[in-house]
Amino acid sequence: MKNKGFVQFLVILLAVVCLYQLSFTLVTRNVEKKVREEAWSMVGNDTPSYARTYKTLIDSMRSEEVYPVFGLSYNECKQREINLGLDLQGGMNVTLEISTPSMIRELAGEEDDTKFIEAMDKAEAAYLGQGSFVDYFQTEYEAINPEKGLARIFYTKNRKSELPNQLKSTNEEVYEWLKREEKAQVGETYKVVKTRIDQFNVTQPNVQQLDNGRILVELPGVDNPDRVIGLIQQSAKLEFWEVFNNDDIYKHFEDARSVISAKLKIEQEKADSAAGIVEPEVADTDAGLDLDGVDEPALELATDSSEDITLTADGQVADAAADSNEIDTSAQNQEELTAEEQLIEFPLMSRMALPRDGDQVLIRNFVGYVHETQKEFFETWLTGREEDDGSFTKPDPEVLAQFPDNVKFRWSYSKTEDGFYTLYALRGGGRDNGPVLDGDVIDNARPTISPNGSNEVNMLMNSTAAKEWKLITEHASTQTPQEAIAIVLDDKVYSAPTVNGTIPNGSSSISGDFSIEEAEDLANILKAGRINVPTRIVEQTVVGPTLGDKAIKAGLISLVVGFLSVIVFMFFYYGRAGAYAVLALLANLFFILGVLSGYGAALTLPGMAGLVLTIGMAVDANVIIFERIREELLDGAKARDAIAAGYGKAFSAVMDANITTGIAGLVLLQFGTGPIKGFAVTLLVGIVGTIFTAVFVSRLIFDMWITGERSTQSELSI
Repeated sequence: MKNKGFVQFLVILLAVVCLYQLSFTLVTRNVEKKVREEAWSMVGNDTPSYARTYKTLIDSMRSEEVYPVFGLSYNECKQREINLGLDLQGGMNVTLEISTPSMIRELAGEEDDTKFIEAMDKAEAAYLGQGSFVDYFQTEYEAINPEKGLARIFYTKNRKSELPNQLKSTNEEVYEWLKREEKAQVGETYKVVKTRIDQFNVTQPNVQQLDNGRILVELPGVDNPDRVIGLIQQSAKLEFWEVFNNDDIYKHFEDARSVISAKLKIEQEKADSAAGIVEPEVADTDAGLDLDGVDEPALELATDSSEDITLTADGQVADAAADSNEIDTSAQNQEELTAEEQLIEFPLMSRMALPRDGDQVLIRNFVGYVHETQKEFFETWLTGREEDDGSFTKPDPEVLAQFPDNVKFRWSYSKTEDGFYTLYALRGGGRDNGPVLDGDVIDNARPTISPNGSNEVNMLMNSTAAKEWKLITEHASTQTPQEAIAIVLDDKVYSAPTVNGTIPNGSSSISGDFSIEEAEDLANILKAGRINVPTRIVEQTVVGPTLGDKAIKAGLISLVVGFLSVIVFMFFYYGRAGAYAVLALLANLFFILGVLSGYGAALTLPGMAGLVLTIGMAVDANVIIFERIREELLDGAKARDAIAAGYGKAFSAVMDANITTGIAGLVLLQFGTGPIKGFAVTLLVGIVGTIFTAVFVSRLIFDMWITGERSTQSELSI
């Protein structure tokens, strides 16, 4: 064989590289085996706490050096091991669907056209996730109100390029524009979700854009589905708002109290009349809270929360001085009523705990504390609520009319250990009564540790926003008393620190009692960008590791049975030459696994099927070569000449067979998804390995055997 030395060098080089790539898998498997044994010795392997104990132990090993030769930690080795697909190691499969109805309603703005609303409601009821929602809306609207143009609803000055005919745009033009917007939003959401998943450090994630506004996400090895759902579904609408102090809001509570109380009395009378009750009675006496709100420990926990802080110029927090001004909240009037009567007469104050110092109500940058059992009541009247389908139910408009037009009530991101949320009154500015700064100005975000040891997320704004942020913080810090700026993400207040100085560098921090994972996820979300359209999960499947173990065992059994069958056949039919073919086949499998590990490809169940197919193709190549050698021997050629002729004449047939299969594999790789793509990757790597081992490695073994005196026909067993 020509270039024998080069082939030998190439084989040795490939063997070393593959051994290096596979060594990480051996190291991590050894570490995990020891951790499992330690967990078993601590709690047993059949106890419910085993999984938690194992996770705690393995997490403690992540930064520990486990590969002394290269000085690599367990985490670094884990990232380089052979990756297993979703079907082998478990994980989750999520299908997201963007809410096109929410997108259309948002594009329409505060539209109150009854025909438009009716058409939207009917289209949502008829839409089953097939085709475009815009087609359903078009059908319903044309049936209800075909004569009235939609341009009056959707056209604004900043949409001249989308609707060049402006208010004269036909309904057909509007429908086509909505379809383009729908498609664009799906594409944008796909990019954001993919970016977030890529930063989640999941091995071989699969994110695909499907039809009908859907996105498929496959995450092998995920053991915390709730964390993943939060990561991919959070819209990440970041905003910075000015905040009303509670004394400014309490002034309007009396008017709101009158409206709510009157409505509650009417509802109570209707309920009593339907039930045949003469005397009004409120059954749930435990649901209300007196002015003190909660027992003393819970209230102390609430007033000690992170909301009583100030934001300094370097983004750090400092203690805020308490203001002891007393606020008249009609406490004396409340105390003259029973608990049942308070729920009707003082519907807001009786269900809310106020920040107090003894008998005095303190001025703070939030309204009060609301227990989770009372949260729904406040959502009905003040804050509104997000429904399961992604839509938003607005609060009672008559109640909101009692407050200033620029008030928006929002909840805190987290609750206390006793189940209390903080209620904020955000102050809108400008013509639209919106935030003082939008969050799409964030250049970078990273998790950090605050001076008090808690996890938070530090954000850095772009240069333009930094200048605006300087003016905003300068204004807030020079007010008397100093004002707070609320950091709001997806309409939840993460923190609302009081600003005590100008912040010139565009830096700010989000605090919210995060775990390190939550801080990392939030930073990743902010860096990846926001999802502009609400999404909902239409399908979620969690594949347990038990099913993965069964799949691995079944795949290994198929590999072993197929391999043993090939060995028996090759030995029986080709003798010693068959043994050389088996050696080449083993080298092929070794090279395939090494390449898959180095490439970072995931080994899936279809991929294991590709390995079995590769075995058959490799044997087929050897059969073609051996039969050509036999023909040469029958024609009287010497062993060395027969081998050279056999390999030379069979080469084109071997290449033809593998090239045609490779073309099919490339098509599957290009257009296939999920399992099909996994099969294609393994098949293509196997084809390259088959050509190399069947044509060159097995030939090298023959040449090493046929040397010197052993060059006669009788010495060649084939």
